[in-house]
Amino acid sequence: MIKYILFLLFAIFIASCECPPNLDTEKDFVPDIFSLVNFMNITADNSSCDIYTSNLKIISNCKSLDTSIRKFEKFPSGLNNFRIQSGSKILLNTILSTKQNKYYSLIFYKKASYLDYLLIEEDIDLSLNSSFLRFANFSENQSIKITIKSNQIQDIEIFLPVNTASLPLVFPSKSINIEIANAESGEIIQQISEHTILSNGIEYCFIVGDKISSKVIFSKASF
Repeated sequence: MIKYILFLLFAIFIASCECPPNLDTEKDFVPDIFSLVNFMNITADNSSCDIYTSNLKIISNCKSLDTSIRKFEKFPSGLNNFRIQSGSKILLNTILSTKQNKYYSLIFYKKASYLDYLLIEEDIDLSLNSSFLRFANFSENQSIKITIKSNQIQDIEIFLPVNTASLPLVFPSKSINIEIANAESGEIIQQISEHTILSNGIEYCFIVGDKISSKVIFSKASF
């Protein structure tokens, strides 16, 4: 009888133990106090990776150049370790500083032989109920010129150095025409007709690749 009672108490203790997840945990970790981050993998090598804070996995299988509509993931606010892994190989290990309940975009990309990142606080007014568009140059073009044309607005011109992103442009959910060119030579990289911007979200237009075969990728995230 005593052995049975001891076994029962031990079973209750095990069932009530809320051990934190670790690297082997199947379910991704969701923090209670968090910022909201859109993680964008533009490594351009058709690979995928996992994202961790400390030893807690927050995203599995983050695909490169993902054009599906993504969501802002919960990431612990404050100062936290941020790690990107492919299998057991650590690709990036650093510290991120984010504010509670703020929106961020984090772009990680290959720079020479290593992985680098750009963290952007999305200082946007969600009450506008509009669409937000940013351009980002991660190609081998040292500077690009972007011209936006629409029957709703005057033409907008943006010049972007390499590895930088533009300020957010606010639009109603309307179609626009986009021309992207090498700012130095004037050579047209791509012309995009009647592109409809994602409603109630933020969209990034990435220019990636080398000078000869630069391409344009749209990455969308809903709020």
